Amino acid sequence: MWRILYVEDSSDSRELLSFVLNNSDEEFVVEGASSAVEAIEKISTNPFDLYILDRWMPGMDGTELCQWIRRMGDPSPIVFYSGAVREADKAEAFDAGADQYLTKPTDLFRIEDVVRELLKESQAAGYVTV
Repeated sequence: MWRILYVEDSSDSRELLSFVLNNSDEEFVVEGASSAVEAIEKISTNPFDLYILDRWMPGMDGTELCQWIRRMGDPSPIVFYSGAVREADKAEAFDAGADQYLTKPTDLFRIEDVVRELLKESQAAGYVTV
């Protein structure tokens, strides 16, 4: 069972993506967090196998959260799923430590394949065990 944390301030987006991943053929368990602060609390208690982050959130944004996750030494894959489509936004996410950047809403049906691929790569590298 793969544990995924989706950090997104829009409850509609959290529900939609959680529905897509929770109903896939894989054993994904998606937890949501509405802010980076809530995400840090959850991560501090029990790290996840993969993180999906929104780029823009009030307070600490997705790139700052991504940097925090990497500073904590967590090698789990990080995917940005955001409406921010500028190349500068993508570059900042990758510079912060992201593994993949997908765009809302057009990449919604690609996300399952991307998540599956990143988790299998992470498992092969010995970062997670299922």
